[in-house]
Amino acid sequence: MSEDIYHRRRRMVTDPADIGRNKTAPARRVDVGAAADFPSLPARVRLDGGEEYWLAKARDGKYRLLSMVCPHAFGRVVKWEKSFLCPDHGWRFEESQGVCVNGPRAQLFYHDVLVENGRLVAQIPADDDPSVTHAPPPGWAVPG
Repeated sequence: MSEDIYHRRRRMVTDPADIGRNKTAPARRVDVGAAADFPSLPARVRLDGGEEYWLAKARDGKYRLLSMVCPHAFGRVVKWEKSFLCPDHGWRFEESQGVCVNGPRAQLFYHDVLVENGRLVAQIPADDDPSVTHAPPPGWAVPG
């Protein structure tokens, strides 16, 4: 993984309490597919740019694209029984909202998904938007 993944994950929503403190870029609209194409959730989704996410439906009925990157050490999150699991350190996340169930207060990063005329449309910040304010990269090296 590179430093780029760190910057991308900083633009994703982490916790509703943090939204007011974080500046996010204006979103680009990405068509995920027809809602009818996903009869069971969570479902693995690959966007046009090659990035993969878990499509999930939160307890409030809203769809989300949950990141496949663990917020702890950038490990790849996989589906495991009725949850998601980061095999690197054993963090587990519940499958509707990505909240960590066996560790510290943490949550998978996510993008909101709207339903428009039966289509699922993700709201994803543009990578090249100059208005995005990034946190400085970590002082330690990201494993690559």
